Amino acid sequence: MTRKPAAPFFEFLSGLMLLVGFGVAFLLLWFVALVLLAGLLYAGLSVVTNWSVVARIGFSFFAALVILKAVALVGAVFDVIPESWVATNRKTKATSTLPPEK
Repeated sequence: MTRKPAAPFFEFLSGLMLLVGFGVAFLLLWFVALVLLAGLLYAGLSVVTNWSVVARIGFSFFAALVILKAVALVGAVFDVIPESWVATNRKTKATSTLPPEK
């Protein structure tokens, strides 16, 4: 009885670690953007309003979350980053929605 090499298992584990690592990095980057935006909103609310600290913090984080989600939605709808920029398969040509030139 022959044993199969463990290489496919280690490839699976390395792929899983990359997936989890990049996911955590992306979430940390998103959280940093959320905190920075909420901090700016909090500073603005501190100058403009006479709310309590808890209300300013809560509204700042809620507004920052809504703003980041709106930016993501606008970016997805208007295709801010075209698929041809992130295409990993270089053998295929990027398709264009423009009519062919005459």
